[in-house]
Amino acid sequence: MKKLLAIGEALIDFIPAQRDCLLKEVEQFTRVCGGAPANVAAAAAKLGGDSSLISQLGRDAFGDYIVDTLADAGVDTSKICRTDRANTALAFVSLKADGNRDFSFYRKPSADMLLEPEQLDLVLVPCTAFDAACRRVGMGKGYYDRYLPRCRNAVALGVAFEAQRVPEAAAEEQDWGSSFLGSRSIRERTASAALMPLFTTAFTV
Repeated sequence: MKKLLAIGEALIDFIPAQRDCLLKEVEQFTRVCGGAPANVAAAAAKLGGDSSLISQLGRDAFGDYIVDTLADAGVDTSKICRTDRANTALAFVSLKADGNRDFSFYRKPSADMLLEPEQLDLVLVPCTAFDAACRRVGMGKGYYDRYLPRCRNAVALGVAFEAQRVPEAAAEEQDWGSSFLGSRSIRERTASAALMPLFTTAFTV
C-alpha cells in the first residue's frame, strides 16, 4: 500500500454559524479539525490510503481533539508531537456572500511553529545534482548546510530525479550530504498517480 506523509500544521478551525457577514458580526462558531496538511492526510486515509502526519500540538484539549479526529479518520498520529510551550493553533473564519473568507489566527506562536529540528527523525533534502556516493549539490544558499547539523536524530533523505544523477557531484567541503538518495525517472514520475512513492532506488553511504 502506498504511504502518504503530510508535514505541517494541524489546527482548530472555528466555522461560522452565520454566513455573509463580517468576522466581528459572527455570534456562533462550530469547532472542526483543520490545517491543510491534516486535511490531506485525513482525505487520503478516508480514500483507503496509508497516511501519517508530522506536526506538533499543544498539550491541551484542542490538541487532544485533533489527535482523536485524525485517528478516527485512519491517520497515523504517532509522529504528532505534543508540547507545553505553546497552545494548539486556532483559526476563526467568516464566510462572505461571494465565497471569500476572512481569518483571524491565534498563532503567536502556536505549538506547530515550535517543532525543533532535534525532534525530527527524517528530513527530505532537495538538490540540483547528486552522485552514487550521496554527495549533493544544493540550491546555492546554504540553507540545508546550516539546518542539517541541528537535525541530530534525523536521517537525511535526498530527493531528486534520475536526470539529476551525475558521475561526481561538485560538492564543496561545507556541503552536507544525505544518508540516502532516492531518484525516479522524470517519465515514470510524470505518469504516476498522486499517492505513488517518490523513490524507486536508494544508495547507502
